[in-house]
Amino acid sequence: MLLPQPVLTTLIDLCGGAVHLPGDPGYAAGAQGLSPLAVAYPGDEAEVSELVAFAHRHGLRVAVQRTAMGCRPMSALHDAILLRTAGMSGVRVEAGLVRVQAGALWGDVVDAVGDRLVPVPDDPRLGVVGSTLEGGIGTFGRLLGLASSRVVGARVVLASGDAREADEDLLWAVRGGGPSAAVVTELVLATAEARTLSLWTAQVDPDEAVRLLRDAHPDGAGVTVRLSDGRLRADVVTFDGPGEPLSAGTVLRDLRSEHATTGPLAARFLEHLGVDDLRTLARTPAEVTVRLAGGALLGQPTGARTHTSSTYLVTSYGAPITLGVDAIALPAEVEDRLVALRRRIDPAGTFVLPV
Repeated sequence: MLLPQPVLTTLIDLCGGAVHLPGDPGYAAGAQGLSPLAVAYPGDEAEVSELVAFAHRHGLRVAVQRTAMGCRPMSALHDAILLRTAGMSGVRVEAGLVRVQAGALWGDVVDAVGDRLVPVPDDPRLGVVGSTLEGGIGTFGRLLGLASSRVVGARVVLASGDAREADEDLLWAVRGGGPSAAVVTELVLATAEARTLSLWTAQVDPDEAVRLLRDAHPDGAGVTVRLSDGRLRADVVTFDGPGEPLSAGTVLRDLRSEHATTGPLAARFLEHLGVDDLRTLARTPAEVTVRLAGGALLGQPTGARTHTSSTYLVTSYGAPITLGVDAIALPAEVEDRLVALRRRIDPAGTFVLPV
């Protein structure tokens, strides 16, 4: 799509000049294989507002990403500005809450909150806003529920460029409804009090992995079994058991390590998983994660994303899964409500949605 030169000149002056066109040195790194009209890096909410208003006036679309890790694919972006939120990474802690700007990563939040707990995913390199919009389940999911259920407030920029606090409808959508009809520039999340955490992580064989997933376990404790490169690894996090207290940050760093760490295994887990199923996964040349659900994940949803009644949650990259596991999905009536909301506040379709 070709823009008139005056319009193009205005575009590249936005965001303090942090707008890259095809052929510019910073374009390829920002586009990451996509082909947007331009890549923009706003530094604050005011610059997001100015950029979105510009796009709206000139009939352009806006796609929003932070890291692109785990993102669903988007449609062609030849008429869209790709808005990268990396320049908005502020995190502020206040009275049991944490205010997170659009570009902050979960690792930034873990560092800021100290020993308080937040619903961080397994990989702290993920963006907070993107993962929370999709629900967000991670290491402390059985204790804290979905990340989206911890959202108590948000600031958004509408398709018109207006910036405001999210109203009741938009806040409902932000709580797990996926990318919606606004740019989320800030989330406010409720944190939880510090708990004594104990960690055990090691390579296991299929029989041991099944035992860990099948045996009874106290509420809130987490167990995840991962298959990668033909090997199974179990990560077990328990709360309020014996052992030295570990901060959430320590647990997450240790879960990234390649070696077993010390710590008690006060582990007995709920329900049943068939040995044959897990043996099948162990023979599959793919990356698979089997996570124990239950606990707070059985709670009532506080927004668009439902919790799950499944015993296990399975994530697969490149392998079919036949464990009978229900995804944390959006019911048809929720999808219909989201569509109606988007049509009402973004009738021109300014914001690009995943396909």
